[in-house]
Amino acid sequence: DTFISDKDPAVAAAVAIVYPTTRHILCLHHMLGNIADHLRPAAQGQGGWDRFLKLFWAAYRAVSPEAFEDLWGTLVAEFPGCRAYLDEELYPIRRQWAWAWVVREFTAGIRTNGRVEAENRVNKLVGGAKTTAFGLFLSMNDRSCDQCKNEMMAVRQTARHKHEADIEQIFPGPLAMLRAYCGPFAIQTCYREMQLSVFYLCEALKKPQGRETEPWVSNDISDDHAYVVLHYVLLEVQARRLTIRAIFKIRHLSTGAIHYVVVLTDNRVICDCGKLMNVGVICRHIARVFQDLRDLPFHISIIR
Repeated sequence: DTFISDKDPAVAAAVAIVYPTTRHILCLHHMLGNIADHLRPAAQGQGGWDRFLKLFWAAYRAVSPEAFEDLWGTLVAEFPGCRAYLDEELYPIRRQWAWAWVVREFTAGIRTNGRVEAENRVNKLVGGAKTTAFGLFLSMNDRSCDQCKNEMMAVRQTARHKHEADIEQIFPGPLAMLRAYCGPFAIQTCYREMQLSVFYLCEALKKPQGRETEPWVSNDISDDHAYVVLHYVLLEVQARRLTIRAIFKIRHLSTGAIHYVVVLTDNRVICDCGKLMNVGVICRHIARVFQDLRDLPFHISIIR
């Protein structure tokens, strides 16, 4: 489980006590607001606020902990007046907000608590000062049912459309499972990723022998949205004592963007884009591997 909140020390302490096994992640919106309140004047007097934000987001998007350290060092070196706040307030809790660590956690793609705040505003509309807790529950339940009906209507409308025959033939088993057991978001997202997977080439690579060291540190990935370096993925696999069955290099036919998919001996799959881990749905790169590795089973449990 994952708990997302602002940087409130009381909340952090409560989460550690009440939910000791829950991963606590910081809301990016609130964190950036705190950064602006504390550092904007100092940043304006040095390299400028825009330059500060550029370096900060570069560090946030670092593709590995090692890359984060380098980019963080660049940030504090260019803005020495901001060093105290950055190093004392944000750096110690980097595992709770930086991409290199958060990408491994399931968050359904959520990085802020804005949805909760939006729900609170809706609750005030459907309830009132004299509304009982049970009355609020009934109103919220009716609203959720109506919302679910609208989503399923959209799915049924899509089902009436003519689908691409090739996609239906390439992924008959996975699509049947998705339609039988998953909700609208998972079905539509996975179908779109399957459509995009046909624009990639898949190449099997030689598995690393022993410790994953130098040959895998240099990564030729181009940015096809977000990713983490393969070396970092392999180290995580090794740390968890998992065994690799195969590694695939996935390259886009047009842009040349490259990603890597690791298949484990228990048929679990890991992609360096992090979509399966972080969002809970298969990505186009994993879908491409399913096309080539015909004996790789698709299990509905990989959809979160």
